[in-house]
Order: sequence, then structure tokens, then C-alpha cells
Amino acid sequence: MEQKYKVTGMMCAGCVSNVESAVKKLDNVESVEVSLLTNSLKVVFKDAKDDISIIQAIDKAGYRAEVAADDDLAKNRKTARKLLKKNFYKLIGASVVLLVLMYFSMAHMFSWWLPYHDPLALVITQLVLTLVIIGIYFASFIRGYKTLFNLHPNMDTLTTLGISAAMVYGLYSLVMIIVDSPNAMNYASNVYFEAAAMILVFVSLGHYLEDLAKTKTKSSLEKLVNLVPDKGVKLIGDNFIEVPINEIYLGDIVRVNPGGKVPVDGEIISGFGDLDQSAITGEADPKFKTVGDEVIGATINRNGSFTYRVTREEKDSTLKQIIRLVENAAASKAPIAALADKIAGVFVPIVLVLALIVAVVWTIIGGPNLAFNMGISVLVISCPCALGLATPVAVMVGSGKGAEMGILYKNAKTIQALSEVDTVVFDKTGTLTNGFLEVAEVKFSEKELTRLSPIIMGLEQLNDHPLSKALIRFLEDKGHTTTSVSEGSYIPGKGMVGTYNNKHYLIGNKKLLEQHNVKITLETVAIGTHIYVSEDSVLIGLFVLTDGIKESSFTAVQALKKSHKNVVLLTGDNEINARALAQKLNIDTVYSDVLPKDKVNVIKQLKEQGAKVAMVGDGINDAPALETADVGIALGSGTQIAIESAGIILINDAPIDVYRAIKLATKVVHNIKWNLFWAFFYNIIMIPLAAGLFMHWGYLLTPMLASVFMSISSIFVVVNALTIRLRKI
Repeated sequence: MEQKYKVTGMMCAGCVSNVESAVKKLDNVESVEVSLLTNSLKVVFKDAKDDISIIQAIDKAGYRAEVAADDDLAKNRKTARKLLKKNFYKLIGASVVLLVLMYFSMAHMFSWWLPYHDPLALVITQLVLTLVIIGIYFASFIRGYKTLFNLHPNMDTLTTLGISAAMVYGLYSLVMIIVDSPNAMNYASNVYFEAAAMILVFVSLGHYLEDLAKTKTKSSLEKLVNLVPDKGVKLIGDNFIEVPINEIYLGDIVRVNPGGKVPVDGEIISGFGDLDQSAITGEADPKFKTVGDEVIGATINRNGSFTYRVTREEKDSTLKQIIRLVENAAASKAPIAALADKIAGVFVPIVLVLALIVAVVWTIIGGPNLAFNMGISVLVISCPCALGLATPVAVMVGSGKGAEMGILYKNAKTIQALSEVDTVVFDKTGTLTNGFLEVAEVKFSEKELTRLSPIIMGLEQLNDHPLSKALIRFLEDKGHTTTSVSEGSYIPGKGMVGTYNNKHYLIGNKKLLEQHNVKITLETVAIGTHIYVSEDSVLIGLFVLTDGIKESSFTAVQALKKSHKNVVLLTGDNEINARALAQKLNIDTVYSDVLPKDKVNVIKQLKEQGAKVAMVGDGINDAPALETADVGIALGSGTQIAIESAGIILINDAPIDVYRAIKLATKVVHNIKWNLFWAFFYNIIMIPLAAGLFMHWGYLLTPMLASVFMSISSIFVVVNALTIRLRKI
């Protein structure tokens, strides 16, 4: 049992670790997946789901959670925009108060005008202004202490403790001004209220800019969400009436006029149209669709008009599935981030201890003022945010860009695995070839073909293989009609076996006939797929079917080989056909006459030789091989089993997209590595700098400057991820 939750209050990688550990402690939880970028939690339960226990555990850890709804994505967008707007106004208000505070704290240094010069009055004024700023951000201030008391410290804790230290020092100075009035001016010049206020405002500015940049990483996902139509025109009684999309149900009849948008998926029952599918597949050229063709929700009818029967409701539409895949990919974790996750889990406690050590050491060496500066700077400059964002922002941008290109990654693990692939194994029929098989030669007597055609069609209707469809289409075009055959079955990699009127029929390749001891008395030199037909162990006739090569197959193989990938052809077709195709496409390694179960063995063999294997296929018989490979890549037009078995789906059915998927995955992983390098490098350099290790050479940070650098660190990671969108694939 799986359930998704929306989590609020997470600010850094430490928060992610806190939520994970809090939920993992529950007995009924099998696995947990938390995303900082999408503020989501996915829980797999061992038994029945228990929402109350999950929400209580997260609340105890210092965060809030609620069960995620199907339409949360659209709601989250609106909520995020409202929150961003609210934070902007809070930032403006806090900045105005900060400017006034800075004026009062610095006026004496520049001999500026002041309404009064009494040290006590000036310090109380600064205290009040600082408390106003703290009040504006009181929620995050309280959250910092709450996570600390729950023993789940996070970035809020670091900031809150830094501000609290400055406030305590300031209050101490205020008391000393009252107690030791002769030295009031000395105490008044070291109150540090402005330091507390500046840290809070600069950290908040950093969070605002980070959130602003994060919304850009979700732009591709938002574009997909915006594609979902609000309404559709469906048949109610004798009239077509416009209704909300959530009132269009399975089996409804829907009309689409010129320029109209297809509301949900379906099959055309009358009329025709030129469908612009670029938003879904990335292909610019409109596709002509007519009776019997499938239409996809959110595509635009550029010309013509048609009615169609709904085959998927809005919640199950192709577009909704794409949106879920992109969202799930963004919420998943790549193995490359494992080290960062481990460090993030202990990062904040280590920084807290380190800041205390720094404060104690500098108190001994340089006095309390310097120690105070150093301790707060260490707390403020430490940035677990960059560690937490390094992977998810890159995956979100990459999977979003992939969706725009018609390439769907199911999770971050698949993206990383694909970037490491060095061997690409292609199925033949429907993958490198069009899959639109045509009968090129018939070796039947006219009499026997007429007699057996209804039986052949009846048997082949029990199967969904491209070969079966081609035979049925050919015989229908010849004017033959089908008959009902109830006893029949498909033998994977061989063909159909069935019984009709007490006669036993075989329709398949040589292997099928040899298995049933049928003597091959008919032969042909024609290159193609040979389908034999026998009746009661006697060969009656032979069909030869050919299949055209997909236009981008040549480019795909060439591009893959140029990028140093080993390309392999793996097919159940005979050696003559397989070699002929391999020669045309310049593929060196060929495995032919391979049964589905043996395809798995070939993949295993390649992996045992040290290869990182991607398997590309579209049929039921490819599903085991897709699961066995390091990465399975299924064509969007393939069977549901193949699609479910694969980690990547290519909507366009174009082999060149295999190369593009690998190239994009490589860029995403490269970006993640740079992000992780920056996150580690930043903390390794900046924490010692804040601790005063470079003071001998004149490098010293104030708490205010430390808060600025902390903000820059997270923003850099997000902006770097956005560069993936700018790179040509």
C-alpha cells in the first residue's frame, strides 16, 4: 500500500533527513521517499495505510503534513505563488524596518541627525525594531527551536541560535547600560541587535530568491499542467453540450471542432482532423487522424472536425500519466546523492558542536567580542540547503525537459543508470522498423487461400502481435471474411496454434512447424518474415512479410556509435532478415532467431561481460529483457506490459530519441556532480573561513556577510540546474 503526503516546513537537507527518520521509526512503514523540491513524502506501508500515525510523527518532528490529493499539483502551484507573494511583501516590510534600524545603529559613526542621543533610548529603539523583524518571521524562529527541542535540528535551528545569541548579547549590553551608566556609550556601540536583524533579513532574502529560482525548475511541469483543458463538448441526449473536463467519463462521445483542444484520450468514431501533438510528443508536424485512430488529450485539432469515444478519463489520461512520471522522477533519489544524504543527516548537529568549540577557543584567544562574531558566523554560513537541492533540482529540470521532447524518465535512478550505459540493444520489429508489416509474397493456391483465410483471420484475431495484424489487414483487403475461432493460443517467438472443426492449425515460423514435426515443403528466397500455415501437420502455404526501416533508425545508430556506444540487434526474426537490417544500419553485433526467454539470457550475458546495458523494445515478448537490462526503454506505442517493465518511455517511437535520452541523462548527472561538488566545496571552504582560520591573512567574516554567502550557495545550485534547459540535446 502506497500513499503520498504533502509536507510543509522543510527548508534544507537536514529537514529531509529528519522527516525520513521520523517516519521510518513507525512499525508499519516499509520504505520512505522525501523530496525537498516538491515538498512531498511517499510512504510504502507493510500493511494497511495509517495516515494519522504518519501525520503525528511528522508533526512531532517539527513539520506539518497532510494526505496529498490527485489535484494537488494544480493547488500547489497556486499555493506556491501565493506564498511567494506573501514572502515578498514580508521581505519588503522587514527591509524597510531594517533600514531604519541600521540608521539608528550607525548614525553616531557618521554624525547623522538623531531625534535623541541618550544611549539607553537608542538601544531600546534598536531592540524594538529588531523585535518587529523577528515578529515578521516569528514562525521560522519558533520552528528553529521546535526542531532543536525535538532533537531534529535543521537550518532554521542554526539561524535561530545565531539570532538568539546576538539578542542575548544585546540584552546583556542593555542591562549594563542601566547598571554601569558611566560606560553606557561603550556598551551601546556593541549591542548586536542590528546583526540579529540583518541575519534574519538576509537569510529570508536568500530563501525568497531560492524559492523564486526553484519555481523556474518546475516550469516544464507547469507547462504540462497548463495543457490540461478545462472543458470539453460531449453528447448529452441528442445535443453536444460544453461541460467541465471532470464530467467527461469513460465511453462518452465527445466532439472536437477546428481549432479545438482534445479534452481526454479516445478513439475517433467519425470525421477526421490534423492533430498538433507537439505538446505531448515534441513533434511539430500535425498528424492526420481518422476513424479508428487514437487521439490524445491536450492535443490541438488544427483542421477538420470529428467525434470520438472516450477511452480514458482525465485522471488516467496520457497527459496526466506524463505529469505523474515527471513529478515522481523529481521526487525520487539518485544513488549518486547517497553520500550527500548521509552527511545531511549529521550536518546540523556537527555545525552546532563546531560553533560552540569555535566560540570557546576564540574566547580564550581573542576575547568575547571576537568569539561571538566567529561562533555566530559559523552557525549562519553553514548551508545544508545546497546539499539537499543538488540532486532534485537537476532531476526536475532534466525530466521536465525530457517530457517536452517526448522522453519520460520514471525516476532519478534510471537517469543515472542511463548516463552510465555503454551498450544499447535494439529489438527489430516496431523498434528499428516501422512495425507496419505488409505481405510481400504469397505461396498459396487460390483455392486453399480462399478456404483457409477465414480460419487464419479467426486465429490471428486472438493475438495482438504486429504480424497478426498485418495478415488480417492483407486478407481483409483481398475481400476475405473472418470466422470465429475459440480454441487458439499464441506461442511467444513462434506463432499461433489452434483448432477449428476438429482440425489442428499452425500459423508461424519454422521453429513452430519443426516443433510439431511438420515437413517444410515450400521455400522462397525473398527476404522477410516467413509465416507458414499448416493443417493437420501438412504445410498448406506461406506468407512473406516485410517491414520498412524507421526514418531515424539510421541517424540513431550512427549517433550512438559516434558517442562510443556498442549497438546490438536482438530479434526473434530469422538470421537472413536480421543480417540484412544490420547491414543497412551498420550494426556489427546481431542475435537472431532468439525466443523471448532467450533474450533475457543474451542481456545477462552482456552484463556478465561487464557491459552497462540499455534494452529498447515495444512488445510483450520484450518485457522480460527490459526488466533484466540495466535500463529498459519502451516505445510509447508499445504494449502496456513493455511500458510498465521499462524505466524510460519514448512517446515518439523514434529510435533517435534513445540517443537523445542518453545525452540528456548524461547532462543531468554531470550537472548533479557539479552541484554536489559546489555544495561540499562551499562548506569545506566557508566554515573554516567563518571560524577565523584565515584571519592571519586578513580574511574575516561578519555574521551579516556570512548570511549573504549562505544565500548565494543555494541560489547557485538552483541556477546551475536551470542551465540544463539551455543546452541543446
